[in-house]
Parts: sequence; structure tokens; C-alpha cells
Amino acid sequence: MKNEKEIRDEIQALIQVTQDIVDLATKENRDLNQQEKAILDNIQGNGRKQGQIQALNEDLEREIRRTSAFNTRVVEKMNEIENGSQGSGKTFTSRNGKKNIILNKGDSYAKAVGASSSREPNLFGQCVKAAVLGMSSVTSERVRAEMKEDHGNRGGWLVSTEIASEVIDLARARSVMMQAGAQTMIMNSPHLFMASIVEDPTFSVHRELEEIPESDVKFGGIEFKAHTIATRITCSRELIDDAPNFASMMEMVLAESLAKQIDSYGLVGGANLHPMGLLQDPDIDETAGVGSIEWSDILAEALKIREDNIEPNAIIMAPSIHDKLFNLETGAGVTAARGWLDAPPTIRDKQFLHTTAMPTANVVIGDFTNAIFGIRQGVLIEFTTEGGGMFEKHGFQIKITWRGDFNTQRRAAFRRLAGVTV
Repeated sequence: MKNEKEIRDEIQALIQVTQDIVDLATKENRDLNQQEKAILDNIQGNGRKQGQIQALNEDLEREIRRTSAFNTRVVEKMNEIENGSQGSGKTFTSRNGKKNIILNKGDSYAKAVGASSSREPNLFGQCVKAAVLGMSSVTSERVRAEMKEDHGNRGGWLVSTEIASEVIDLARARSVMMQAGAQTMIMNSPHLFMASIVEDPTFSVHRELEEIPESDVKFGGIEFKAHTIATRITCSRELIDDAPNFASMMEMVLAESLAKQIDSYGLVGGANLHPMGLLQDPDIDETAGVGSIEWSDILAEALKIREDNIEPNAIIMAPSIHDKLFNLETGAGVTAARGWLDAPPTIRDKQFLHTTAMPTANVVIGDFTNAIFGIRQGVLIEFTTEGGGMFEKHGFQIKITWRGDFNTQRRAAFRRLAGVTV
């Protein structure tokens, strides 16, 4: 249920408790009292009774095996992709010598990590239902195979790579940032650097025998760090029992929750600039005090991006701003016919997208193929009927965790509008 770092931290905390108890008894020159012995027995075990540290070490071994298997699968797929096999995406080698997969819009994450795509529809929802309500005569063999994993012996289940990978692809399909063309990078290390373009080269007319002016492409570096990002969803058992469409709705809810989280971190960013979204990035130019949105506002920002030799491909805004923009009126219906203003010709072919992850006061325009989401590990999806007080509340809880970051490889590809009003 926990990742490797969390388990190691918990083991170290228990070791420290043990050491503190022994140190106190030694300092006071006495034997351990009954309460202290009971605490140590619970931590270290006693006879046939398994202690907390032993149980956590078993969890740690399982997590290391799971992570190792996932990373091995990714590396194998990277080699297949580089050698022209039927993988998905493309690879690049970071300065630490490790290969990382880049997925474009339409590429499959599940295919890139080697997850099987031949599975039953709504498999995750069926597994949750089986865990909460128990197996029945109609429970499929595929669901029974999922539930045989030993993840449930601690009060919860960790779903397979196949299920989690397909949820990632469902989320990517629903993410507005991904629809706009943002890339997904499968990180093969928790910390890596990529090159970014800070300034394009300049050209000039060359006169015979004159010295050619020097002009360099100015490169910079962007850094990706694997931050832990998580959310929890709580539901009642009655919902599972009463709703006939629960299994079909479960994956959709998970995918939409994850998609909104992806968009939120890419656009707004996280706490203390981790990750740093487009609205937080100080190197992205901004036009403030826009006021009531007009087509001319979008045109002006598109022109500024084009002046940097980049063609914007999408504009992202809040739903209310999108509605305002596409319902601008022309004519008062008295001296001129009343109608609706269309998008100007030079931006008519762009994607105008909206999401509740974007604040109503902001609009971002740019070439979103320059935005990159890094995923260090596959999304971990866990569910429990016991943890977090779910047994007492007669409910169940789902936790979604992934480690990753967001960055842009070309800041000049984006412009922000701020102070936008309806």
C-alpha cells in the first residue's frame, strides 16, 4: 500500500522507538518494564508472533520487486522502440546515460511499458466490487486472478500494472493539456535534465568577403524531479451494492480525477512551485489587466508568439471565459443585424479548450507540444475497506499516487493573459 520511501521511513521510525526505550532503561539503570516489553514485542515480534518491522520488511521486498519489474519492463520497451519494434513513443538518453521514453498525443502509455491490452472491460470496477461485496458465481476468472494477489493481506489491494497503465491512457485522453499536444515522458531516474531553447539564432545578408556575424542558438536546461502527487476518493459500500453501473463508472471517475490533476499541475502548478505550472513560471511573458475577453486579446498574444518563430496550436481557458468568448455579439439588432462574432481567420484553426483546472482570471496560449509531463513510476492505484477508518464508516477508499514533474522546453512558446473577466 505504501511506496518504498514510505516503508523505509516507517521502519526507521520503529527502530528509533526501540532504541529510545532501550536507551531510557540503560540511563535509569533498570530492566524494561511490562509496558516497554509489550511495545518491543509488538515492534520486533515474539516467538511465533510477527513484529511490525518484519511485516514492513516483507512489504518493502514486495515493493522493491514490483518497482524493479516495472523499471525492467520500461527498459526492455525502450530498447524495442529504439530498435524499431512495435513499441510506442520515442527515446532519448539523458546526461546520466539512461534512456527515457517520450510519448506524443495518441501514443499509448500502456503499450510503451509493455502492459497487456487484452483485458475485460471495467476490470478495476469489478475488482473493487469483488473486494467490498465478496466473490459471487458471476465473478469472472480474470477478476479472481487479480484478487488472488497478496496485496489484500494488509487491508488493501494494489492493482496490477495493466489496469493502472490503461487508467493513465484514459486520463491522458481526457486531459485538456494532453489534447492540446503536451508530451508524456516516462522517466528512468528520479532526477534528470533536458535541453531547452532560450533564443533562436539570427540571420543576416552576407556581403562578399565580409565577416559573417556570429549568432548562436542559446540553449538552457530544464530539470525534472520526481515529486510524489496523490489524491484519495471515498465512497460508501451502499453505492457499490445499489448502483448497477458502478463498475463501468469507476474507471471513468478515476481517469477524470487524474486528468484534472494533470491539468491542474501543468497549468496552475503545485505548492511551493512543485511542480511549477505555466501560470507560476516567471520566464513566461504575461499580459495583465485584460478585462472582458475579446478576440483581439487572443490575436495580440498569438502575434507575439509568432514573432519568436513559433506557431501556437491551442488556447486554454476556464469554461466561463470560453463561453464568453464564443458568444460575443455583433450588431444591436436595430440599425445592424444582431449576430455572433466568429474567431478571426488567423486563429480559427486553433484548439480552443476549457477546463475547470484553469482559474477564470487566466488564459494560456501557446504551442503545447513544448509542455512535458514526466512520470517516474506508473500510477499506483490502491483501494481498501479497512484503512483510514473505512471499516467503521462502512465505506471504501481509493488512493491514486504517481511520482513525476512538469516542465516546458521552450518558454517563448507560451503567453499568458491575466486579469481576465467575464
